[in-house]
Amino acid sequence: MKRTGFITAALIIVLILAVFAVLVLRLAEKSKAELPVYGEVPQFTFVNQDGEPFGSADMIGKVTVVDFIFTRCKSACPIMAREMSALYRVFETTDDLQFVSITVDPGHDTLAVLRDYARANGVTDDRWQFLHTDIESVVELSEKGFMLAADQLPMGHSTKFALVDRSGKIRGYFNAMDDKPMAVIRQQIVQLLKEPWEAPEAPPESM
Repeated sequence: MKRTGFITAALIIVLILAVFAVLVLRLAEKSKAELPVYGEVPQFTFVNQDGEPFGSADMIGKVTVVDFIFTRCKSACPIMAREMSALYRVFETTDDLQFVSITVDPGHDTLAVLRDYARANGVTDDRWQFLHTDIESVVELSEKGFMLAADQLPMGHSTKFALVDRSGKIRGYFNAMDDKPMAVIRQQIVQLLKEPWEAPEAPPESM
């Protein structure tokens, strides 16, 4: 009788643990589904390090990590580049993820300088774009588009990465100077890559 009672109690405990595990998993899935939307990337078109146009339209259909940097920076930018390089390598087989770095020092960071900077950071394909435009457009995109500080550039740029989903919506901000956000962004990249997405319908052709 004691043995039967022990087995029954053990089965009840296993059942309770199983139910608890299911509830935890459901809560985790619910939490994942509730990534906030902070805004939407406005329309823009700059040029990349190869002189080719690149803008908001090229972000549709891909998950994108965006930051603002300048190549002469000796403080925050090397850390930001290191963290972006790490993401670039970790997701090297993921074609649906791309990285975009926008220079806040366009007077110095010519296309040739950006190309050298890309090579120095191990860029070997078009998954990581380095963009150039006039400083006024940079400030407007940073402050009004991504809601990131752009005071007294180039030194006053934000050290945050912006995570953008396939629809062009901003889903998160992550401080590249902090290890914890860098661990979280990897998880959320995977999450956004798994989110269902449908390409927008093309506008009807005019007669």
